[in-house]
Amino acid sequence: MSSDLFILTHGTKITRKGRLIKVRRPIGKKEYETQLVSPITFNSLIIDCQAVISTGAIKLVMDHKKAIVIQNYTEMYHIIDSKSKIPKLWAKQIMMSDELKTRIAKEIVKTSIYNKIWLINKIEKTDSMKQTTEFCKSQITKLKGLKNINSIMGIEGNVTQKYFQQLKEWFPNELKFRGRKKYPATDPINALLSYGYVIIVNKIEKEIIRKGLNPYQGIYHKTYRNRKSLAFDIIEEFRQPIIDSIVVKMIKQQEIKNEHFITKGNKCLINEELKKKYVGAIYKKLEEEEEYEEKSIPRRKIIEKQIIKLIRAIKKEERYKGYRPKREKGERNAIYSNV
Repeated sequence: MSSDLFILTHGTKITRKGRLIKVRRPIGKKEYETQLVSPITFNSLIIDCQAVISTGAIKLVMDHKKAIVIQNYTEMYHIIDSKSKIPKLWAKQIMMSDELKTRIAKEIVKTSIYNKIWLINKIEKTDSMKQTTEFCKSQITKLKGLKNINSIMGIEGNVTQKYFQQLKEWFPNELKFRGRKKYPATDPINALLSYGYVIIVNKIEKEIIRKGLNPYQGIYHKTYRNRKSLAFDIIEEFRQPIIDSIVVKMIKQQEIKNEHFITKGNKCLINEELKKKYVGAIYKKLEEEEEYEEKSIPRRKIIEKQIIKLIRAIKKEERYKGYRPKREKGERNAIYSNV
């Protein structure tokens, strides 16, 4: 099964050797390990460190119509096949009516709230968790009567604040989580969340481009500067089922400690040991199968199918329906009533 070739080690050199990609990673002073990889075996080459890539390697990857992605904590840059054409769907995105955008935005936010309820109730059952669940459900009710995206964003902001307040009570005090802070991340939890979201947004952006959509033309998130607004629309459904749930699980299993993080000024960074483990957990989660529309498929395929659903909604072929992770047997239906 194809996956992404992830480059994490600073000082790595990526060159071409015949029909193969040669990856030379430093493993100590004047010591290196070499890996030869065929572009056929991976979906994309993702570089998340200070590395050097030759023009020959770039050409070989692009000849195989695979993406090259360069990312860090805050930015993602794509080098895509030069033969690609501007898709016809871009025009349909631009011409979407405010009514259609609002309808899709409501579904995205409703799904996002549902998924927050889902994760909160998987952590533990307390009176505080129950109160947060009821608050989230009340905000879903308020969504129904809203007619503009600014009002919808207000609801999402209220729920997100409440959600992270609830997680703050559960996260260990030693990790110093005081609330969601995107960039720069100032504590271990925010460092993990921000880094994980970048990886998922990156994968979503790649699929958006492959399906012919314009990643810059958002529906819920406003389009400005170089922000991949459409990718940020879609990730709202996947934050809790993928990234947040991994962070919660790793904390439960006591796999996250303060010594796994490096502080530089006001920035909190993940060390290489934990980063490799965390990235591995994310990609394992993406490959794990989940029941989706009566079929068991990898979660990465669910992302693709949600993008296809969005395309159909943009074309007015069907009403958009967000992704909700399947509840486990025994989960109380009362929690999710009216959601």
